[in-house]
Amino acid sequence: MKEESSGRGKIYNFFDWLWRLIVLNTLTLLTSIAIVTIVPAFIACFKTIKESDENKWNSKIIVPYYKNFAIIFKETVWLGIAILTMLGVAIFSLVMYYNSIFISFEGVTKGDLVWSIVSIIMFIILVTLVLIFLMGFLQLPIVVSYAHLRIKDLIKTCFFMAFKLVGATMLELGVIVISIVIMLSLKLLPIWVMFGISCPLFVSHMLSRRAYTYFFDKEDIDDIAHIDIQGTTEVRETYEDDKKAHKK
Repeated sequence: MKEESSGRGKIYNFFDWLWRLIVLNTLTLLTSIAIVTIVPAFIACFKTIKESDENKWNSKIIVPYYKNFAIIFKETVWLGIAILTMLGVAIFSLVMYYNSIFISFEGVTKGDLVWSIVSIIMFIILVTLVLIFLMGFLQLPIVVSYAHLRIKDLIKTCFFMAFKLVGATMLELGVIVISIVIMLSLKLLPIWVMFGISCPLFVSHMLSRRAYTYFFDKEDIDDIAHIDIQGTTEVRETYEDDKKAHKK
């Protein structure tokens, strides 16, 4: 009987969080309609996922989301606008250089060929910068959900954690790419509408919760933003090594 009860519990929990992810995805889409609210909506979604997981998914979902969104909107709306603006400029520049490469190679004059080479170099540099930017941006919902930092320290911490947990960050980036591919497919679009935002954020939470809990519980939060950036704090190679050292 206990095994049967345990099995039912696991099945119930699975469909429970599945339903919660659908609700959170819908709420995030609705609150993102204004465009400038996209970043606060994503952060609110992640924070609600984190809080629900910590409460073993026993808490309500709609009211906590809107409470988180209201608080986070006040704190991050201008940062969100800046991020969306930079992302828009980067995408426009990538498209411009990408088109310039093909147009120049099809040209006849020597000047076109020179401009094509310049475009290739700029395109590679821009792709690298966009990748670094996206790695830091992926950590934004996580960092905001774990600590209250000034904008300057928040940005530093996002990039520090992105490269400190580079493996998890690349996995998160891969999940985002899959989500975008699903969004661009008309046949799979209904799946994206249900899980396209909340599911990648849930994966990010599962990949990062152990490391973030360790760093933000064991380290002084005011010092985290300076780790490895200003060279004032010694960094351990991995938090797993530190935990092993404590056990010995």
